[in-house]
Order: sequence, then structure tokens, then C-alpha cells
Amino acid sequence: MNIRNIILRSGTFCLTAILGAACFSTPIKVSAYQGPGTGIVKLDNEILKIPKVKESVLNVSEEKREYKNKTPLVAESFDSDVAHNVTSMTYTAEKTGEGFIFCNYGYAKLTIKTGAGNVIKTTNVAKDSIISLNLTQGDDYTLSVSNVTKDVNLLIIEPKDIIDVSSYNLINDKIELKGMTNTYTYTAPETGNFDFVPDSLTSLSSSLNIKVTDLHGNTVKSTSALGVKKKLTLSLTKGEKYTIAVKSYETSDFVLAIYPPKVLDITGYTKVEDSQPYLQCTRKYTYKAACDGVYYFALESFGSSLAYVIKDKDGNTVHDADFITKKIGSSVTLKGQETYSIYVYNGTIGGDNMSSFALYITPQKPTVDVTAYDKIEDSFTFIYQRNNYLLKVDEKGEYTFNFNLTDANATFVNFYIYDCEGKTILSKEYRKKVSPNITKTLEKGTYKLTVRGEGNFNYAMTIQNPKRSTAANHQILDFVRRLYVYVLDREPEQDGLDFWSDELFNFRRTGAEVAQGFIFSPEFENRGTSDEEFLKILYRTFFDREPDSDGMAYWLDQLSSHKMDRSAVANGFIFSQEWADTCASYGIRSGGNIRANETIQPTAATYSFVERMYTTALGREFDADGREYWAQNLANYNITGESVGVAFFLSEEMISYNLSNEEFVNRLYLTFMDRQSDPEGASFWTDLLNSGESRERVVYGFTRSTEFIDKCNDARIVPYV
Repeated sequence: MNIRNIILRSGTFCLTAILGAACFSTPIKVSAYQGPGTGIVKLDNEILKIPKVKESVLNVSEEKREYKNKTPLVAESFDSDVAHNVTSMTYTAEKTGEGFIFCNYGYAKLTIKTGAGNVIKTTNVAKDSIISLNLTQGDDYTLSVSNVTKDVNLLIIEPKDIIDVSSYNLINDKIELKGMTNTYTYTAPETGNFDFVPDSLTSLSSSLNIKVTDLHGNTVKSTSALGVKKKLTLSLTKGEKYTIAVKSYETSDFVLAIYPPKVLDITGYTKVEDSQPYLQCTRKYTYKAACDGVYYFALESFGSSLAYVIKDKDGNTVHDADFITKKIGSSVTLKGQETYSIYVYNGTIGGDNMSSFALYITPQKPTVDVTAYDKIEDSFTFIYQRNNYLLKVDEKGEYTFNFNLTDANATFVNFYIYDCEGKTILSKEYRKKVSPNITKTLEKGTYKLTVRGEGNFNYAMTIQNPKRSTAANHQILDFVRRLYVYVLDREPEQDGLDFWSDELFNFRRTGAEVAQGFIFSPEFENRGTSDEEFLKILYRTFFDREPDSDGMAYWLDQLSSHKMDRSAVANGFIFSQEWADTCASYGIRSGGNIRANETIQPTAATYSFVERMYTTALGREFDADGREYWAQNLANYNITGESVGVAFFLSEEMISYNLSNEEFVNRLYLTFMDRQSDPEGASFWTDLLNSGESRERVVYGFTRSTEFIDKCNDARIVPYV
């Protein structure tokens, strides 16, 4: 039966309707809860499909909150004219702080006095001379020149405003005069080590002198000649206000970056894309391990050599690696629910260079209880990954474990069994096409099964529980024996009986595939059966009964008139409900891959089934195209009633309604059973959801109920496979 990749074409659905649990991230048991009011029956031969680890990428980009100063210097001009003998002027300061006197041209001796006549400074000035002067707002200052041989022009420059840059992480400003100081205030948003880094300087020969003082004027830290991308690290306290003085002996535009003590939580991500914005930058992350086990960490540098260290909550190093340029990974054992610190910094040979990089983390999967399952489908995503399972044994017995390594990337797996105290009781390598089944007698108790692989591949592991598989084996042996007797008209040879039974028991083939192998085998074709004999064999093989007269007449007419060939007729039997019931009675999956040459038209009951999905589940009218799409696929056995119900109830449109658990359960009853919920059943399912069970699991519970199966039978559609 071709039931894969059926895309929802109507409404606002975006879910891929793949039969069973294949399209959902949560592992789903084929059977469901034994709930009142549903008549659900627990089945054997259950398959647990464990999804691969999904990729989640965090692209770390620095938020740029930039202060850009566009305010020009405020200056007052003083000209000493030889011809007119102007030798002095009085200036009243408008601001308090460091001002400057700049000589544009000329040469003279300059004397600066206070308003009271006290001399502050006497100095010679010439073209491009710069004199620093501490000013007090409102005070008068007298500037006098002497020994003037030619005209002199002086610019008196006011102190620049002190700017609060607490809400910025980039300061874009300018040093207009050599030796000038720009002053800023900054209130620390948190406590820790802050890095102050000149991000750019327009003058290649310039550097910055930075001095940081606290509220009391005490120097926190200072440095001279700090170049581009070099850092000044200092410890600040949250909520305290600091003064930042930036000085340069060259005129230059500059950008000063402030990096607070940032620790990024990367829990849940499998890839972190980040970079080093300055020299000797260390990136810090925290990661909380979901469960005990081996995790895979890899670092890839796109520039200089990098290194990384992983430390536990006590600061102990659990793993480190250096000299990393290409993608290099390691397996690291972590404890569940413990938070680890990860540091990425310049490697030994990286020196003072910078790099962008990617940090990869593949988490350990949690331990899964597989006691109720006969088959586990799982995968590896990194080298030496360990997948752990819990197996509870009720009574002593011989268990058989078998691996299906059909994936092209799979060569072998290592299989371990540990007892409740962690003691190894079995350690074996299972190699593709070589190893036999692994058999071990287990006492009553709880065991941990561990599968370890190399690389990235899928695998399946079957577990033959002696308590369940004995009965199942007997049923399957009877099923295969029927095929030999009915189709080949002989008793089976032991090797053939064992082979086909093993294929069915370990889910490597479906009932339809095995039956197809018999019906279209050379041995059967050599029997030269007539059309009537062929049909009798199909009835006995697929339905376990003699043909009814109407059915026999119909199929004979199809064959004799050449409307259908034998494979198309066999297809009709394989995709029937009777065949599904026959397979279910033997504990195997029906399946099938023979395609019919005809198109089956939906019945009125099939249309009604689809319409109820729209009107009752979604509470709106159906669209004609959507109704036709679902009905045609159901009628032609491309999908099942279960897959349609799951697709509607887990669609984005249904999620957008934000139904309460009680409303959700009531819609399930109305849609799947076409009736109001009974109090006992509604209470059971609602309580289950309220306790944390997923809605997906509950939906599957309803699709396996006898009432839903009856509704599917009435609509002439397959309930599930």
C-alpha cells in the first residue's frame, strides 16, 4: 500500500499525512490506553519509532546600540592685530571642565589670568599649539599676548559635554584636537568583567588612552596606547556609575565598544554560530544536559586556531581541545540535569588573531522504556553515540535480540546489557550480514540495553520476548504453512517455513509481501491454474474461507473480459478489510505493494466520513477539492482512516483554536465516534491530558477503538495498518 508523502491539499494544513507515527516527533506506541467507553484492545508486535535529533541553530549576532556624537566643538576666536595693538581679551567660561586654546597662526607669548588677576599659565604659542585649560563655569579669564611680531589668532574651545552612554554598547565619537579628552558616564547593567575595545580608529598611527574612575574619583583601571581590537578588561559593579575618559594624542574618529560579561545559555541547540569581535576574546556559554550519557561536541573555526574548554558546576575541566581549525569533535560524558560552562577562545597557535566559528552539540538521547515493544527503530547521529533502553523482565526467560543494518552507512553496532547495578552481563558486536541473533537468558529484574555505533545511520532492533513471542511464533508459523498448502499445494520445507516466519516476526516483511511472493512465484505459475482455481486460492489465502457466489462471479468477469489482470485482482484482495482482519488475527501487519489498474470511487459513507472531519473536527464547511482529495485516497486505500484523523486533529488549524483538554476530547468523540462523550470515558481521557499526556497519544487511542474501526468499516475504508 503506497501511503507515504500524502500532502494535505486543503484548508490551512501543513502536516504531512504519513501513516502511523512516522511524521511526528514523539514516539507513539501502535496500541493505546485501555480506557472506559472506547473498547480499545492492546496489540502485540508493537513498533517504537524514535526520531533523530533535530537540528536547532543559534546564530549569535551582536546587538548594535550606537551613540554617535555629531556635535561640533564650540570655540570663541581671539585675534591680536599688530596694526591696531590689540593685546588682551576677557573670556567668561560657559562650562566647567577641560577646555583648550588652539593657535591657528602667528607667534607670541601668552599669559592667562583669572578675573582676580592671578596668573594661571604663561607659555609661548605658535601655529598648531594646543594648551589645556581647566575652566569653571561663570569665571572670567584674561588672555594677553606679548612679543607679537605678526598677527596671532587663538581659538578658545569650550569643554565637551559629558555624555551618559549607559544604554549603548558602541561609542562613535571624535578626538578633534591632539591630547583632547572625551568624557562619558556609564552605569553598569550587571556585575562582572567588562571589556572596553577600540573597534576602529581613522588615524592608523593613533591609539586611545582610557581611564575609568568610580563615583568617588578612584581609578578602577587605566591603560595607554590601546590599539584597535585590543581590550581593556575591568571589573564593574551592577548599578554603580563610572566615568570613562578617552584621550588621544592624534586627531581621530573612533568607535569604542563595551562588552558586558555575557554568558549565553545554549541548552537545546545543536549548533551555535558565533564570532570573536576583538583580539583575545573569550566566548562563554552554559549548557544543561538533559540526561546522563555521552554528548558529542565539535568546534569548527573559520579563521585562526581556536580552543575550547568544558567545565562542570564546580569549575573542574571535563574536556578541553586546542589547535582547532577544521571541524574537530569529541565525545564527552555529562550528567543529566547538570549545567556546564563552555569557553571558546584563541588557540595556542592562534595568537592574537580573531575568528568566526561554529560550535556543534549533539545531545544524548534519554533512556527509553522498551518493555512493551517488539521492535525499536532508532538512529545514530554522531560517532560512538550510545542509545540506551530500559527492559523490565517479569520472569526468567531467554530473550533474543536481532539488528537490521540495511542502512548503507551501517557496518556494525556494539550491543551491551547491564543489570540494575550497572554490571555488564553481555557485550557483543553485531556485524552486518555476518552476526547471528544475540540470545541471552535474563532473570527477573530491570536491565539497561545499550547500542553503540560509529557514524550516522538508522537501524532496527527486534526483541523476542519469550513470554509473547512463543504464541506469536505459533500463529505466524500457521500463517506461513497456509500459504504453502493453499498456494503451492504442498507441505513446507523446514528452511522455507523458518525463513518466512522469521521475516514476518521481525517485521522485515508484511503479510501482503509474503503472500505476493508465493502467488507470483515460478513454482505457483508452473501449476498452470485456471482463473477459477486462481480465485479460490486467493479467497482461501487472503480471507481464510471459500468464495461467495457473487464475489466469485464478479472477479471471474473481470479476468475473462481482461478488465483486470491477476496482479490487479490480487491487489483488490490485499487492500480489503477482510485481509487486514486476517493478518491481525495472526499478529502480523497486512501491508502490500501491488498496485491496481483501476480507480475505486468513494461511497456516500466515505464522503460522509471526510465531511465530518471538516464540520465536526474543524467546525467549518469543507472545500470541494479537499473533500474529493481525502475521499479518493481513502477509497483507493492510499491512506487510512487513522492517518486522516491524526492529520486533522494535529493540524496547525486545529492547534490555532486553542481548545481546552475537555473540548478537545469532546470533539474526538463527536468526530471519531459520531456521538457525544459518555461521562466516564470523557473523564478518563481529560484526566490523562491534564496529567501531561500528549494530545497525539490520545488521538491514537481513539483511532484504535472498536467504535472508530466500526465507523471506518461502514465507510469502506481501512482503519489502520
